[in-house]
Amino acid sequence: MKVDSQDIAGVPVKVLRLREVLRKTGLSRSTLYNRITDGQFPRQISLGNRAIGWLEAEVDTWISDRVRFSRHTPVGCSRCQRAASERWALPEK
Repeated sequence: MKVDSQDIAGVPVKVLRLREVLRKTGLSRSTLYNRITDGQFPRQISLGNRAIGWLEAEVDTWISDRVRFSRHTPVGCSRCQRAASERWALPEK
């Protein structure tokens, strides 16, 4: 289920629920949360007391990064993989 809203600039933003994120990425639920914990996937946002979602633009960027990195070299480029990990990493405390 997609939830439509608007950001501050008035640009439409789509929020994806867990089922849609899993469908789009092909990841299992446990792999998704492991990658979030490791800073390798965008963090979810709170939609209320018991609801979370992901910004579709961030999920799409993550998918595009995976395609670009996997096609960069046959085994992937460590420099590109490091850049992707840094993109989604949690800020240091």
